[in-house]
Amino acid sequence: MKANRYLTHMKKLKDPRVPLERFLRGAQRLQGRLGPILYQLPPHWGKNLDRLESFVKVLPAELTHVVEFRERDWLADDTYELLSEHDVSLRVHDMLWRHPRRVTGPIVYVRFHGAGRTYGGKYRPSRLGSWGQWITEQSRRRDVFVYFNKDENAYAVCNALGLREICTPRTGCDWPLDRAHSTRPQVSRAMKFQYLTPPSPAPAV
Repeated sequence: MKANRYLTHMKKLKDPRVPLERFLRGAQRLQGRLGPILYQLPPHWGKNLDRLESFVKVLPAELTHVVEFRERDWLADDTYELLSEHDVSLRVHDMLWRHPRRVTGPIVYVRFHGAGRTYGGKYRPSRLGSWGQWITEQSRRRDVFVYFNKDENAYAVCNALGLREICTPRTGCDWPLDRAHSTRPQVSRAMKFQYLTPPSPAPAV
């Protein structure tokens, strides 16, 4: 589940306790169906480690939390150490070129934003190959969640099934899959692939 943009984009994690409690009160109604909670920080907001520290300190330990950074200056050792200290996972994604594949929390959480263009395009097996190897290695030690953005040509489904075949070659599906293929992957415990709708534009701050 993705945290609301009021907390991450408008407040930029400032004074988080009240809006966080309000959001989690609704989220926890999912009970056992509630998975990791993603806090996607906005683009063009540079590193503010004090703000991040104040935020992660109030995150309830009984839930699984993930933070995604859109600016490269966040991707530094002191950020990783802070996330690790509070058992918060780093979301690894490909919108930033060569985003570090660092593990800081109890799960691995990967997001693919698009091949050739943002929120669209079909990934080549060669590009997914190294990801598949890394994801498979990580899944031996922890749960891995992998997300592809939904796109107008339905490549996200093809991309996810292709990566799943690389990671767990037992589905019997060929690459590339036909765009009209309607079979959804059976999700294993260790690796979960989902398809996301592109976000709406962020409000002016």
